[in-house]
Amino acid sequence: MAKKTSRREALKKFIAEWITTYNKDAILMDGMENAFIGVSYSPLSPFDTHARALYDTTKCIEAIQLREDCDLQSAKTIFESEAYVLCFREDSNSPQNTPMFFDKFTAPSLKNDWLGL
Repeated sequence: MAKKTSRREALKKFIAEWITTYNKDAILMDGMENAFIGVSYSPLSPFDTHARALYDTTKCIEAIQLREDCDLQSAKTIFESEAYVLCFREDSNSPQNTPMFFDKFTAPSLKNDWLGL
């Protein structure tokens, strides 16, 4: 009887196969499949070897909080450490293969009088 693949493992495999169309050496973050957004690349050459995996920072930190059962500050510290290690690992052929992280900008609620209207 064949072993059933978990949703996480299926997603991990799909992402790994998909990203190789952009960069066969791209480095992925283990356990952060739900934080994966896509790839980042230069608009001048989208299919070059410099496309990198792109992750949502907030979702990465939330995943770490769940995994480690820790508070927000501890999760941020762990995230920074894990991201740093990825950038300097020995099997990284180039920093151009390491993941990038996305922080969403949220505009503050502005009153019309603040804008001078």
